[in-house]
Parts: sequence; structure tokens; C-alpha cells
Amino acid sequence: MSGDTPAALEHIRRAVALLEADEDSMALAMTEGAYGQILVLDGRYEEARGVLDHCVSILEHSGRSDDLGLYVADQAKCAAELATLTRPSDWQQGTRAARAESA
Repeated sequence: MSGDTPAALEHIRRAVALLEADEDSMALAMTEGAYGQILVLDGRYEEARGVLDHCVSILEHSGRSDDLGLYVADQAKCAAELATLTRPSDWQQGTRAARAESA
């Protein structure tokens, strides 16, 4: 990533804090998703995982399956980099869950 990554992350953290105070769950989910994606691009998978998990949880609970695919893909990148999915059946189960949500 470029040298502007720390500044971008700081700005998006402030946006997340404002949205948490505002209680706008959809805007919060989308902002956290963008934050998680930046962290993934920067190779900060452990940080990204928690942010993306929260984003996906909000989207799942709100029924917004059309927005899930992008963030679930980044969750998978984190899992692969952190080696948390050790069996092929774990990947298949995650893929099936993502498909069921988008149907």
C-alpha cells in the first residue's frame, strides 16, 4: 500500500466511531467493511478479521445478503493467511453458507 495508508486508516477509524455513536448499523457495516478491506490490502489480517466479522454479522442480521459476498471473500483471505481453516470441509462449509445467504 502507499504511504497514505496510516492516514486513511485513521480517518476511517474516526468514521467508524461516529457511526457507532449514531447507531446507523448499515452505514457502520459498510464502513467497517471498507476498513477491513484496507487492512487486508495492507497485510494486517488479524486486525481485519475482527472488523470484517463484525461487518458480516451486521449484514447477516439485517438480511443484506447482496452485500455479503465482498466481505466474506476478504474473511476467507484472512482465514487463509492466518491458517484458521485447516480442513477442506471448513472451506466448503463457508462457501455453502455464503451461497445460502446470497440466495
